[in-house]
Amino acid sequence: MQYSPPPRRRTIAPAVAVAALYVTLCSAASANDAVFQAVPVQVVDPGTRVRDDPGQESWNRLILVASPKINSGDVDSVSGTIRDAATKCSLTIMAEVEKTLPGGRFELKQVGVGYSVNGPEGRITVSSDTASELNIPLGFIARQVLRTNEQQLANVSLIGKTSALALFDASSVMLRKGQHRKYLTRHLVYLDQASGEGAMVTWLLVPPSDEEHPMAIINQPMRVTKWNTEETRKIHVDAEAFNFLGVPGELAFALEDLPPGVDVAWTERAAKLAGKKTFSVAELRELSDALREAMER
Repeated sequence: MQYSPPPRRRTIAPAVAVAALYVTLCSAASANDAVFQAVPVQVVDPGTRVRDDPGQESWNRLILVASPKINSGDVDSVSGTIRDAATKCSLTIMAEVEKTLPGGRFELKQVGVGYSVNGPEGRITVSSDTASELNIPLGFIARQVLRTNEQQLANVSLIGKTSALALFDASSVMLRKGQHRKYLTRHLVYLDQASGEGAMVTWLLVPPSDEEHPMAIINQPMRVTKWNTEETRKIHVDAEAFNFLGVPGELAFALEDLPPGVDVAWTERAAKLAGKKTFSVAELRELSDALREAMER
């Protein structure tokens, strides 16, 4: 579905979002306009404590913890064993921020993703290979689910990075108009370099049909989520996507919605930039400016 302008309305975004995007705009300018080469997103080290703690040595800022919950659809088709395994681990997005720039300004060093569980000493990140040594009893099926999720993380692509923002794409299955459909979820994580606070903007893109044309955004507002958010990620179930043994296929589970936060209506300018496949620093600057403009409407 191509972009169609929504009815004009005033949308109020969190103050930190507007301020941070303005700082991003000012800091992203660079003489180097080379196109950023996509790379796999960093994986948060297993055993990392999941907390928003600027004093933590690494991975010191929490962006999002999304704990899955089987919520709607053919819920009865999911066995208790599969339900427990599918909801054991929580998608976790973290950042590493340092106060290293002149004037006491903050820098976004890196953004990472992983999975976490509640352990004996609180929530920590975990991998299928380290669960036992971290004293996390996952069980066989939950370990296999986690291993599959880890393989999917390997396909999450960082497509743009500056000292104030990171842009990455992840494949997703979403519930749209009663059906489970494949999309790309684009995440723009940004930092207010004066305060050290930040937020994340997410939106859905239709996967590319070819290499020449930009991807289309779906006709749904972008979502602004403040850092340090804990989400109950509601899951819709489609029984037709299970095989005769009751094993779920890739379209069996779908997310009901984007992460929680404030909806912001698209402007025509922002919509044209949001589906680009590659970005230079200058183009990231333009995207930041367009999103800031949309938030201020």
